[in-house]
Amino acid sequence: MQGRFRHNPDVTLADYLEIISRKTASIFQQGARTAAYLAGASDKLVEAMADCGFNVGMTFQVVDDLLDIEGDEERFGKPIGIDLRDGNPSLPLVLAIGRDASLADVFARRELTAEEIDAARMRLRASGVIPEVRRMAAEYGGRARQSLLLLPPSTDKDQLLALIDQLLDRAV
Repeated sequence: MQGRFRHNPDVTLADYLEIISRKTASIFQQGARTAAYLAGASDKLVEAMADCGFNVGMTFQVVDDLLDIEGDEERFGKPIGIDLRDGNPSLPLVLAIGRDASLADVFARRELTAEEIDAARMRLRASGVIPEVRRMAAEYGGRARQSLLLLPPSTDKDQLLALIDQLLDRAV
């Protein structure tokens, strides 16, 4: 599905959410579901952990998309602007395309120079979508935290909550 929307400025928020739910969140979801099942958890807790995993995956991907625009390559140890270079729809881009037609044109192009990618990242930051992206990450993180309410107090629960916080802290 992501391939179908590569370099396609007609991608919608619903398309984007479906892409990341399939490519990232579902992997986290199944991992959490399997771990809970193998630990002998009740069916209700297995599904709560699956829900937590799904929302952790959504949080992870939204934050990763944000870092591709706002991140510092040295600090995060990965190249920045990859989604723009490769034409992959990211949340900041999907939200900004409707506000800045020039971004749609850039996204549709198959080849971009480093300067064009930097300029597009600047326009994305100027578009006003970054706070909305952070808000969405926080919402998914909040849903993940809610899913953990069924867990009794433990160091494992504390570590899961800390993981969610760590993901969200990367977005600031």
